[in-house]
Amino acid sequence: MNDDVQRHLEELATQLDAHAGEDADRAQKLGAEVRSQMADGAPHGLRERLTEEAIAFENNHPDLSAVLLRAAELLGGAGI
Repeated sequence: MNDDVQRHLEELATQLDAHAGEDADRAQKLGAEVRSQMADGAPHGLRERLTEEAIAFENNHPDLSAVLLRAAELLGGAGI
């Protein structure tokens, strides 16, 4: 995983951790999952997971959904 992707995923995890209000628990669990997979060094299935969560967050949290989709695109571009 290149440094740009890793930095973006860390920023994503921080945003997810800071998400407040409705769906905060779901966002924080996803943030922990992102960090866990980064620590393992091989984010297997993370791209698909982020896409699924982006769809789930789309109606109530469109900004967060867009960030998740961008992260998924970065992973795809990096061949992950």
